[in-house]
Amino acid sequence: MAKKKQDEFIERQIIIGAIVSTKFMERLFPIYNQDYFESPEAAKIAQWCVEYFRHYKRAPGREIALIYESKSKRIEDKDERDFIEGILDSLSEEYENMADTFNAEHVLDKTVEYFKIRSYKILSDELRAASVNYDAGMGDTALNNYNKVQATMTESVKPFTDEQLIARAFDRVEEPIFKFPGALGRDINDQLVPGGFVSFMGPEKRGKT
Repeated sequence: MAKKKQDEFIERQIIIGAIVSTKFMERLFPIYNQDYFESPEAAKIAQWCVEYFRHYKRAPGREIALIYESKSKRIEDKDERDFIEGILDSLSEEYENMADTFNAEHVLDKTVEYFKIRSYKILSDELRAASVNYDAGMGDTALNNYNKVQATMTESVKPFTDEQLIARAFDRVEEPIFKFPGALGRDINDQLVPGGFVSFMGPEKRGKT
């Protein structure tokens, strides 16, 4: 019973993060797997958030209510529909209050740990089935298809294709820490700023220092 409560708690935290935190979604997206959820209702809500993030590159926030209104029409089981609605209703005030205080890094660490445990459980079940059926091929397939859960370190940037990033780089002009005169100055003064990097290269003992 204690484990079930623990699973419900972390899945609730994952759902809150997926709804309110774009930062959390950026890190969750690469490791997300719907099978890692114990609760099928939590898995559905998380999947909606992932689909929204894939399209809009941000967490849905309050728009989760509109998403539910649209998606619920396809849920034939009334009990399941009512259960998901109850979850979202119980979260509504909580995630609105947590939007600015949600600790994305902490919950991400817990999510990675939880997903790892769930992935081990799924793999264990598949290997057990291979053993029971005396089917080595089934076991090989399970091992070959297993993907290690590993959080991305940071969000990546594409400096040569991200137009907004390029524009920001050229818009920002900083005063050089010091300036060289003449042609040398015209070539490198703009790089002699905080955070800039300049390397002088040449044969030894030629006056670089």
